[in-house]
Amino acid sequence: MGTWVWPVPSCTTISSGFGTRSAPTAGASTNHMGIDIPGVRGAFIYAARPGKVTRVAYNSTRGNFLEITHDGGYLTRYQHLVTAPAVDVDQIVAAGQFIGQVGSSGVATGPHLHFELMYGASYLDPAKYISPEDTIKSYQSNVVGTKPISYYGRSHSESVKESMTGLDFNVPYTQSIVTDNGILTTTTYGPASSSSVEITKVVNKYSLGKTSSYKYGTVLRDYKSVANTGAELLIMNGDTIFMPCIEGDLKYESKRKNSPGKMTFTVVQDKVLKVVEGNPVRFRYDGKNVFYGYIFEKSRKNKDLVTITAYDQIRYLKYKDSFAYSNKKYSDLLKMICNAHHLAMGTICDTEYTLDPEVAEDTLLDILMNASDYTTLNTGKLYVLYDDFGKLCLKNCQDMMVNIVIDEESGESYEYTSTIDKDVYNKIVLARDNDETGERELYTITAEQNTAAWGELQYYESSDSDPETLKAKLKQLLKYYNQKRRKLTLKGLIGDTRVRGGSYIMVMFKFDDIKLQNFMLVEEVTHKFSNGRHSMDLKVVSGRGDFVA
Repeated sequence: MGTWVWPVPSCTTISSGFGTRSAPTAGASTNHMGIDIPGVRGAFIYAARPGKVTRVAYNSTRGNFLEITHDGGYLTRYQHLVTAPAVDVDQIVAAGQFIGQVGSSGVATGPHLHFELMYGASYLDPAKYISPEDTIKSYQSNVVGTKPISYYGRSHSESVKESMTGLDFNVPYTQSIVTDNGILTTTTYGPASSSSVEITKVVNKYSLGKTSSYKYGTVLRDYKSVANTGAELLIMNGDTIFMPCIEGDLKYESKRKNSPGKMTFTVVQDKVLKVVEGNPVRFRYDGKNVFYGYIFEKSRKNKDLVTITAYDQIRYLKYKDSFAYSNKKYSDLLKMICNAHHLAMGTICDTEYTLDPEVAEDTLLDILMNASDYTTLNTGKLYVLYDDFGKLCLKNCQDMMVNIVIDEESGESYEYTSTIDKDVYNKIVLARDNDETGERELYTITAEQNTAAWGELQYYESSDSDPETLKAKLKQLLKYYNQKRRKLTLKGLIGDTRVRGGSYIMVMFKFDDIKLQNFMLVEEVTHKFSNGRHSMDLKVVSGRGDFVA
């Protein structure tokens, strides 16, 4: 040892060694051809030796990965990176050069680097050649000699420098990094950079001005009821509360994911009404709370009518920020963000699953939705984040059931689509390259009945899994893809203010090829209030094979 550089300096443990093992998750290999080094998502990965990048790729098992070919017939492989590696094919790299970040792409139970070492066509146990004690400094002492050239915290002898053609260590160079959330950052390294420190926290070093408490507080939200029947729309500007005259439809849109609640309406602009952006808006119907939000946009086509768009608190989660967290659940992360940004909270359920540590940089809503996705992936439970009349709430969708039944006679119209044209396959082919025989091995499963009915619709994917894992995966993929895709949109239903994105409702329909009697998830709902009538349009979804948006 001493002639290599440990690829993840921030982590000195091995979670899974080289050789035969039990598969830690579906699709993982039982013949482990490398070592697993666990780390915080985004941890820096460095080249283990000088060499040339000979492969940069992605597949469903390895995830984002790269290969570096070294002198003497050695090759190192780095798998499960957060996103595309920070180097390109044919690029010359030095020992200890930054090449990517730890992630969990591909088949992985959590963030880690799967590191492989090969000599010719043979896999070697990396732990016999490299250890956490193999630092950049020890590499410099053992390999470089007495005439180091420093660049980005690394040193090489003149002879190494000469052999690494195409990379000038004496001048600064620029490295582009794409983070886990798709954010491109560009950093310049060079002789002046002597070391790098892993980012594990976010610290506010300078701030000019401060965020004031929202001047309207909860005055309008808690204001007494004005009308117990029909529509009640109130807008507050300064100390004045207006109840404007609504012209035409008032629409309230609610989606299960990635979007704030939205209300649009047109009011008569008389001499008394004065409203501006930022004013709070409250809407109740038949004495029940429906919407509480804030004016974001006003428009007009004539002097007498003003069209207003208002959003609930989730709109304030759509700007970009950085958050560092560890040992947090989705529900904990939501509370942390709400407290940091002065957002009111209501009922927030315990989401149970502890997320991997991360320094996240994205919109606040995307950070939360990523946490939601990881939670669902690991628990099988679906959660919905919504604004309940001025308070952000988080609930399990199973606790959002509304006791109503929708059938063919319930609304004005419905649209049902059944298709095999998109994302439907009745034959699955998985390809595995056998490095020992030089053969590409194909593993196939076919649904004979649907192939005869639809023709052959083939799915193809490359994989590095062992044969038994591939056989199990074939069955899983066929079960998932060998079904029609169906979509159901319902319009003009009798309105119910309890229904929002994320609610479950009973749907009973009979079509030519399916009979449905099941609770369905509301993906989107648009409530319409006009002339004393309340109707709603729905898009409902369920598990694959029933209804898919």
